Amino acid sequence: MRKTLLAVLVVMLVLGGSAWWLLRVRSTPFSLDESFRSFSADNLGVGRLFRYTDGGRPLRAIRWLRPSIGGFAVAQVLTQTDQQQIGIFQNGLLVAQMHVPRPEGVTEGFYRFAQLRDAVVLPGDVAVLLYRAQDATSADVPLIIAMDLNTQSVRWSHRAAVERLALALAQAQTNSKAVSSVIGFGDQGELVRLPLALQMDEREGSKAPRASARSIEIPPEIQGITDMIPTGEASLLVSHRMGLSAYLGDQSWNQISLPIPGPLGFVEPKSSLAFNGKKLWWQPEPGRLIQVKADGTPVATWEPKSFPISAPYEKDADLLQLLGADTDGKLWFGLAVPTLLQPIAETSKSKPATSIPEASTQTEPTPITPMLQPQALEGVDRSTWESYLRKGMDRVYCWDPESGAIKRASWTECWRRLGPPSEFSIPMGDGALRPIAGGFLFDSGTQAWWLPLKELPLVAVGTSGEALPPPTLGPLVVKAPPSPMTNLSGLPGSPKN
Repeated sequence: MRKTLLAVLVVMLVLGGSAWWLLRVRSTPFSLDESFRSFSADNLGVGRLFRYTDGGRPLRAIRWLRPSIGGFAVAQVLTQTDQQQIGIFQNGLLVAQMHVPRPEGVTEGFYRFAQLRDAVVLPGDVAVLLYRAQDATSADVPLIIAMDLNTQSVRWSHRAAVERLALALAQAQTNSKAVSSVIGFGDQGELVRLPLALQMDEREGSKAPRASARSIEIPPEIQGITDMIPTGEASLLVSHRMGLSAYLGDQSWNQISLPIPGPLGFVEPKSSLAFNGKKLWWQPEPGRLIQVKADGTPVATWEPKSFPISAPYEKDADLLQLLGADTDGKLWFGLAVPTLLQPIAETSKSKPATSIPEASTQTEPTPITPMLQPQALEGVDRSTWESYLRKGMDRVYCWDPESGAIKRASWTECWRRLGPPSEFSIPMGDGALRPIAGGFLFDSGTQAWWLPLKELPLVAVGTSGEALPPPTLGPLVVKAPPSPMTNLSGLPGSPKN
């Protein structure tokens, strides 16, 4: 009898303990499963070292994206199980890690090896991920997935021929109907605006394409999009190979043509845009910078002579390549490799190559077949330039538009002082920097090193001159990329894609 009572008591204790444990688990807020934690983040030098540490899941590939606005960096993990995973870091800390399930209607063949190409993160809300086919020649349309950071589930997905993403936050206004969105763009011919939040009649995880997606028609004058910046709730600026275009909403555009190019020549596309919190900046080519209005109208311009950089790097002023603006309003530059060829566009057509067909007579621009010819460069000593470039281009510049102060850092001089991982080589380019993110991200296989922007030792090298009058803009014309300069193909300094 006693044995029977003891057995019943044990069973009751086990059942009671199990019920307590289940209630406790259900009442506990969601937290990252430690068994799924595949990354570590540790202090190293003046930065933070991220490592992929999950040895239990055989790794197929890992891809580290450049950091983005808000200090976010995203890593894509593909294991032998063919599952898509991501790790999200912010300012050196691991803040989220999750599986990314395959959305409804997306084939396994595409999703199994799809490469994460870009991502934007809105803290506490959503991470928008852009996937493209591993095979660059594939006809598969890129996939955009919005992952809800609270539920870790797919909020929505969309298919669009885009290459990059930009975050457009709605202005906080009373009774405003504007919503925050992500804009997809690139040289694939599409420009699409996607609301971050689910819209009326949308359900979570619905099959692509989204009904709330809004495509913006691109006029034929825009060819070869290189950069884009939202300038309002329904407006944006687009830089491209033909110039600068401002979208004013309701399918209305302003077209700004290219200024007369400098004599050095650069492998295109090199034009870019930046917003430093006060002013908008357009760089049509390295060495030249134009302040513009939201409608694209030029306000002032800076040329190489506006940046009197001290010797022995005075020629860097002609090579300054805009990387973006940081949160303090300063502009950052890397160095671009010139071709030292002046491109001359020629065509066998009787119509000049610089003309643009009238909209009333034809809707597509007249095809131009440019021919590049070496040209004697007035005031340019080619041999001197070649010797200068062979000395290395491992420099980064910071310019304060308010004070005019120009500062420089050389990786060769400061790399070891920063305390990087021993197996990391001195960076020869600046592709790891996105200034608005507030830091660099250098990667090597299964690990990456985050270096805060403020830790880079900068040395004052000069003060910029006064702004020049708005430039004389040339006609809208497609510029073909010249061939890289002979015998200098190994020069460092070009950013990563």
